[in-house]
Amino acid sequence: MIDQTAIDRLETYQREGRLIRNAWTGTDAQGRETACLLAALVPECGPREGAEACPASVLPPWLARLTPWIDDAGTAEAWPGFVARYVAVLRSWNLDAAQSQRCDYLCRALIVREARSHTTDAWAIAACDTVIALCDRAAAGSLPPAQEWAAAAARAAPISAARAAARAAVARAAWYAARDAWYSARDAGSAAWEAEASDRMIDGVLTVLETEIARGPRGSK
Repeated sequence: MIDQTAIDRLETYQREGRLIRNAWTGTDAQGRETACLLAALVPECGPREGAEACPASVLPPWLARLTPWIDDAGTAEAWPGFVARYVAVLRSWNLDAAQSQRCDYLCRALIVREARSHTTDAWAIAACDTVIALCDRAAAGSLPPAQEWAAAAARAAPISAARAAARAAVARAAWYAARDAWYSARDAGSAAWEAEASDRMIDGVLTVLETEIARGPRGSK
């Protein structure tokens, strides 16, 4: 279960209209403290401006890393609905570690699939396909070994010379393999699609979580 005190605090910010986007913390016209989704959940994340301060008792690390993006990337029109769904997901959270990991990889795969659909660059497509296949295997319960993730990250990174220097540091982490595939597709295509696609991706992430939560704990159905 996710820390209920943290969810209570987030709901208070939501109810009082003190949640903000594109900034970690602030003050509104009435002099009230405001915070983004993650800083409302975990006040320590505000000063540090990062998900690293979020303990696993509040959010799984992979979801903590995604939360600022869920908050900031979508359109203003879709944001209130996304916030309401996000809060509801946390309030109804019933996932064990294996289910949470499954959601992690399902979300990586859907994000990279979206990126893949916006490029015709053969190298970027191949990088995305490699990562999607690894994520699908992991979501099915067959976690690929570290060397396969490293190879996927190395395959994606050369498309952007600016990221090549960091390749060795990120290649060990599966999340960064997916991230590099995403950037590869974006850099090879047009950045204009990114804003238009954000609502679809955020909706997809929330749908993954809602679906897994509706199934209930393993063995219950």
